[in-house]
Amino acid sequence: MAAVIHDLQPDARKPELAFRIDGFGCDVNDAIFLPENECIVTGTEDRTLRVWMRRDTGRFWPSALEVLPSPVSSLFYCSEIRCIYAGLDNGTVMEFFLS
Repeated sequence: MAAVIHDLQPDARKPELAFRIDGFGCDVNDAIFLPENECIVTGTEDRTLRVWMRRDTGRFWPSALEVLPSPVSSLFYCSEIRCIYAGLDNGTVMEFFLS
């Protein structure tokens, strides 16, 4: 007996790549998109927290860099107070306010 599998949504759209940032020399452990600021925040294995601002060309360029004491394992953004929380591999949570 053969099973027939039907696609529940045959007209479902495929996801499209919205943004791409190249040039990392190490693993990116977490990234968050902040739509109200048109920026992306990345936390990497080389202990850096970067803010990438979207330019008029549509490309993202690094605008801020912070070297942390340990690799970044997770990021969280609180839009109410415009604050980024970075969880580090050493157990520390660091707080950064956006201007």
